[in-house]
Amino acid sequence: MKKKHKFYILSLTGIFIGLYEKENILIEEYGFNNFSSKYIPEFQNFLAKYLWKKIDISTIDNGFINNTSNFIDKISHKVRKTHTGYIYHYSLTIITALILLLLIIRFRY
Repeated sequence: MKKKHKFYILSLTGIFIGLYEKENILIEEYGFNNFSSKYIPEFQNFLAKYLWKKIDISTIDNGFINNTSNFIDKISHKVRKTHTGYIYHYSLTIITALILLLLIIRFRY
């Protein structure tokens, strides 16, 4: 008979421990609060830094922005040599551009 009492005592303590752990699980919100406050921000910071370095700096800044400014700088150096300040050079440029425009319109339509 003593064995049955030990079994009941063990089962009752197991129930109380289970209820205590259930209360802790509910208070700790099944661990989601700890997960969302620790691991998700770490992953988000890692992803943001990776995208900032790979996409923003290498592709956008070094690719589009700096290359566009370098291209315009090279063109401006070449065009600067053609500007002499004489009016007949400017009029010759305007007349040449008009002739090219008329030829393009003529052959396109």
